[in-house]
Amino acid sequence: MPKMEIGELRTLFSRVDVFQNKLRNFIKVRVPSFCGANIDIPVDSQHLKDASSSDIPSDIRHLNLISEEGMPKMEIGELRIVFSRVDVFQNKLRNFIKVRVLSFCGANIHELPAFLGKMKHLRFLDVSQTGIKELPKFITKLYHLQTFRFLDCWRIKRPLEGIWELVNLRHIYFNQQPLMPARIGRLTYLRTLQLFAVGQQKGRQIEELGCLSQLSGKLEICNLDMVRHKKEVMGAGLSKKVTIQELQLVFGKKRTIQDWQSLLSEEFSGSENRCKHDEDILEGLQPHSNFKGLTIERYYGKSCPAWMLEMENFPKNLMLMTFSGCPWLESIPSLLLSEEAKVEINYCKNLKSIADSSLQKLIIMECEKLVGVEVGQVAMKSLKEVHIIYCGKLENLLKISKLQSFEVLELWQCTELKMIGDDAPFTSTCLQQLNIQNCDRLMSMPNVDGLSSLKKIEISWCGQSKSIGEGLSTTTCLKELIIMWCYGLMSFPNPHGLLSLQKIQISRCGQLKSIGKDLSTATCLKELTIMECSGLMSFPNLHGLSSLQILWIEECGGLRSLPSGWPSCNALEVLVIANCNNLISIPNDLKNIPNPACLAHLKKLIIGGFSIELKEFSDLGFIGSHLEGLILIARGEPREPLLDQIHHLTALRFLQIRDFDGLEALPNWFGNLSSLQALEISNCKSLKHMEAIRYLSELKGLSIDECPELKERCTRGSGSEWDYISHIPHINIEDRWIQGAGAPVEVSSAFNYIQ
Repeated sequence: MPKMEIGELRTLFSRVDVFQNKLRNFIKVRVPSFCGANIDIPVDSQHLKDASSSDIPSDIRHLNLISEEGMPKMEIGELRIVFSRVDVFQNKLRNFIKVRVLSFCGANIHELPAFLGKMKHLRFLDVSQTGIKELPKFITKLYHLQTFRFLDCWRIKRPLEGIWELVNLRHIYFNQQPLMPARIGRLTYLRTLQLFAVGQQKGRQIEELGCLSQLSGKLEICNLDMVRHKKEVMGAGLSKKVTIQELQLVFGKKRTIQDWQSLLSEEFSGSENRCKHDEDILEGLQPHSNFKGLTIERYYGKSCPAWMLEMENFPKNLMLMTFSGCPWLESIPSLLLSEEAKVEINYCKNLKSIADSSLQKLIIMECEKLVGVEVGQVAMKSLKEVHIIYCGKLENLLKISKLQSFEVLELWQCTELKMIGDDAPFTSTCLQQLNIQNCDRLMSMPNVDGLSSLKKIEISWCGQSKSIGEGLSTTTCLKELIIMWCYGLMSFPNPHGLLSLQKIQISRCGQLKSIGKDLSTATCLKELTIMECSGLMSFPNLHGLSSLQILWIEECGGLRSLPSGWPSCNALEVLVIANCNNLISIPNDLKNIPNPACLAHLKKLIIGGFSIELKEFSDLGFIGSHLEGLILIARGEPREPLLDQIHHLTALRFLQIRDFDGLEALPNWFGNLSSLQALEISNCKSLKHMEAIRYLSELKGLSIDECPELKERCTRGSGSEWDYISHIPHINIEDRWIQGAGAPVEVSSAFNYIQ
């Protein structure tokens, strides 16, 4: 936010502190509101903190109270503006008669005193987010009141009767349907009314809106199912309210996500009558042609109103169009929208088709009968984003590859989708993000050849896809490539040429055999993760990966050897080589690293769980003394030599040893790990003796799991090993804290660090 000189500012609503040299010259502001803001307002530099009654002049105009602690009683006859988070009516302040602006937003008050009704000069009253139980009748005597706010007053159950007497009221803010005032149509100067809840009683019918010709901004009309016939909605005169910018039409009560989900399985009885009713009502709610946002909720009609199809009547500047929870809507026609418009469609269970429209962003969610989305000549020029989620019958998006300005494609849970575009590559040179998840029948991924702007590809749970789209090497701006749970994936294009690539994550792709041969051009690559790819036979070499910070290779049962090129990895911070059961050899340049500085930044290491034939990892000489976190996995063998290789790691803070079946006692040198803060011992079935731990003075947390010999020996107070571990503040054995009431933040984070 830049610094600004605003000399003509009259009304200010802010949730942030604008006084820190951001805005200047507030001299003409008449209505300031900082509801919900965590600030101290230095109005006129008149502060009450630590003041006595003699310090406070009787002619101060502006007052902001954060706390009543130490606050003296005061006679302040010239006060004009009061912001208070406390109850100032308890004999603290007197003589409010000239106050114009009074805000108790967020204050701990439960009722308003009667003398508030005598504040005849009051223009602005805010009791939002307070504990008051009712709006007292005397508020209707504040005839000069122009703004009245009572948002989030959840303890109030009844509306204020007689509010129509506030003839000068311009702005009213509330967000609870039961608090909708009756006869609001008498407030002919009203400009802000964000919620109108239709009722059937006189004074609550939709015709009340007819006289409110000055309404502007946002208007939500709910309970439209209570309107009896089209003639009533015509009386609301929406087409004449030219300053309303955003309109929300709700046929029924507002719904939560859970309500919408239950609606999807709901069978509506008497649908023909309800259908005809809702279609007639929506036809009569035609707004003016200048509004920018329209939302239709809980509409039971089968078709859209005629005015949506007429060029002269439909708004030309519409930026947002939303259909939500319209269970019988069958189709959405071609809408004459702005090229920058956004369309959202959700929970429309009978929707079968969406016609070609000019728009920028399309979001479709929970439309279970939608078969296809028409992408025609109109959308091809403007559509930039498509998000389709939980549309189980969607079969194809044939023309989507022809979009000229396409930037984002996101598909989730489209279980019948078989094809995205055609075999030809996307024509858009703007596509930046491709996210496809849970599309089980999708046989192949889009051709991404020539998409030089593509930055992220994420594909998961696409079990029948056998290959990633061709042309990957031409995506020169690609930064992230994530592929998970694609069981049928067998081939992976060569990533050679991906100069901007920073992250590769491939996991749970059991049939994948290789991931290319050469990564040497990926000089920006920071993370390379390959997990649970049991069919992987080979791994590209690491030559040239000077930016690599994370290398994670885990549970790749088919991998028999590690890649070469380790001396290039001089930025590596996290290294995981674990549970690769058939790994039998490692390259010489890892066994005998020529320059120890090449792994000088390594902070976390997880290693072990290899074939019995592998002997080289008995020597961990490549680990520097700067290592902070370590997990050692023996996988059923004694492997004491592996454990003995870490005695020099004096900077080690977090350690887990796992699956050392033959280990009976921790070695004596364990006491040399002077920086150790968290130790976890798991599945060491023969381990009995813990004497070496007694010297670890910095140890804050100890966790022991699946170590049957230790469970009884470490019994609090009586176990044979208890004296050796009793100095540790937090001890967990078999998921039960036997010392310390749960781990503090630093210990919990330590255990999380080594997972």
